Amino acid sequence: TTIRWRSDDGREGSEHLVRDDRSGPFRLFLEPGQYQLRVFAGGGERNGVYLLPVERDVEVATTSQSLTLQVAFGGRFVVHATDSRGLYVAGTCRVLDASGTDRTSMFVTRIDDRSMNVGNPGEVMAGGPNEFSDILPPGEYLLEFDFPEHGSQRQRVTVKPREVADVRIRLP
Repeated sequence: TTIRWRSDDGREGSEHLVRDDRSGPFRLFLEPGQYQLRVFAGGGERNGVYLLPVERDVEVATTSQSLTLQVAFGGRFVVHATDSRGLYVAGTCRVLDASGTDRTSMFVTRIDDRSMNVGNPGEVMAGGPNEFSDILPPGEYLLEFDFPEHGSQRQRVTVKPREVADVRIRLP
């Protein structure tokens, strides 16, 4: 988990906090003052992969204090869009949450363990499964697809905490 902070006097910093699978609070020491904290997933901790970012303004007193930040975990989805021959096809995907807010972001296709292709926002790439790059809050999402040679489709996906949902589309 990474915590970035900015004080009201302009100082900035960050701490990358790592632990194994044990539970319990992270500890961060700050000088007295007003701060804006941003907590988000950092590398190296399996528990934090699906952590949704949290921002909060806090005041640190001159004495030691404990602050609890409520966190939530989200999930992702992977699009498997194939044609009648089983080949992955290119297209676009617009992602809408339950309120109709556009959550479209980039998709990633993995080439091997070390490299990947990152598309433009909403671009579904040919050549393999497309992983949605952002962690989404749990809930229902509407996916609006357009495949130039195969037409448009809509599909719903349920995103659950700490899970990756498969979205399978078989095109003619």
